[in-house]
Amino acid sequence: MDALNFFANVDWAEIWLATVDTMIMLFGSLFFTVLLGLPLGVLLFLCGPKQMFEQKGVYALLSLVVNILRSLPFIILLIAFGAIIASLVP
Repeated sequence: MDALNFFANVDWAEIWLATVDTMIMLFGSLFFTVLLGLPLGVLLFLCGPKQMFEQKGVYALLSLVVNILRSLPFIILLIAFGAIIASLVP
């Protein structure tokens, strides 16, 4: 089977729309990540031990928030895998 027959039934307009949707979601999440993550990371660094604005309470709170937010993608992945595995097991 050659490559042209393999892609004969592909709706390229639909592929293009899905690609545009994916890029919108990608750049939207990138925007919010930079908007929230960069100031949070800089503030966390500046409030850390032996830094310009050393604040132990603020540093502990921000560190907790960052650690919780960092684990969210893994938790979402575990839920997705749990649903996939549950659908496979009779």
